[in-house]
Amino acid sequence: MNDKKIRVGLIRMDSHTMYIGILMDEHDPALLRGPMPAADGSALHGWQASGTYLYFYTTYREPMEMTVPRVDGFEITRVWDEDRELAELGARVFGSKPRVCETLDEVSDDVDLVVIGDCKTEGEDHAQLAAPGIRKGVPTFVDKPFASCLEDARALAALARDNSTPILSLSIMRETPGLSHFRNRLAEITPLNLGLIHGGVGLRLDGLIHAISAAQHVFGTGVRSV
Repeated sequence: MNDKKIRVGLIRMDSHTMYIGILMDEHDPALLRGPMPAADGSALHGWQASGTYLYFYTTYREPMEMTVPRVDGFEITRVWDEDRELAELGARVFGSKPRVCETLDEVSDDVDLVVIGDCKTEGEDHAQLAAPGIRKGVPTFVDKPFASCLEDARALAALARDNSTPILSLSIMRETPGLSHFRNRLAEITPLNLGLIHGGVGLRLDGLIHAISAAQHVFGTGVRSV
């Protein structure tokens, strides 16, 4: 049996990145519960004020007992954020004590996977954040949306092809079991003439992608027009 863990580098220590990291690695639930403000008392992201903790620890009587299964086989070994203090705060949570990198380029060194989290933007900087690891051939997950424009999306895809680097970007709606169950039962009500998906958060791309992904999950990816 191969007990070697997949080494992960995390980019941008926001709530999505912490959510993914908490599923992958051992961590201190007391620190995750927080608060973990910056030195000036501010909390830029929800995870610093229990936001991420509340997803994984839901038993009132056992506040340190994780109530969802962890994904085994991973280890967070490097983290980076343009705000170094934020990266240091995030690193403290993980039992693996990841290295806080000085530069974006470092976070994709000596790792097997790069994860780029994003819970607040429309992907304007995803091409910049993903490029170093992709050029090194490190498999890369890019949080939704993949990019903010078609030009960036094509550039990332071309860079991945040129370097034979696997890349993945998706909304959680593409893998939600409840939607799979609903899709699998559509045959019971055929013929289906019209289907509507309500959801998303506002009119920004980072929210709309969830509704789009839910529609593709249920109805398929064969889009004819937009």
